[in-house]
Amino acid sequence: MRALPFALAFALLVVSRPAFAIEQTTPQAGTSSPKTTAELLSDLHSDDAPDRLYAARALKSQLTRALKVESRAREGSIMLDDARSVLVELDARLPRICMDNLVVPAVSTTCAEMLALLGVEEARAAIEELAQRETRKSHQRRLARALLWLDAA
Repeated sequence: MRALPFALAFALLVVSRPAFAIEQTTPQAGTSSPKTTAELLSDLHSDDAPDRLYAARALKSQLTRALKVESRAREGSIMLDDARSVLVELDARLPRICMDNLVVPAVSTTCAEMLALLGVEEARAAIEELAQRETRKSHQRRLARALLWLDAA
């Protein structure tokens, strides 16, 4: 008699299992795949402030990651090739976009840091002017560090 409830519970578990698997694999509402570098660069032009801020932070993260890999990876490795391709794309398109965004308060400091990491010497005067105009201490430190990076480049 005890075997019957156990067998019934086991059968229900086996039958209902595919439903659990389907439910777990369906994507959640509101989630999306990570944006590509090209999409992030276009979002940096966006009128939507949260998109612009997210794009600036994500691009800085990509840039610092690529620079770190470039300085540490073995020659000929796939990671080094990927990092160099990211750097080529960012070096070609990012300076012009960031120079335009140095007047946008939400992303100006992050753009200044990216310009300094890329070694864009033409941005020095704009970064110095931004550093004099900035009132927030943390942003003043970040801009001073960006000027140091430009000196080192």
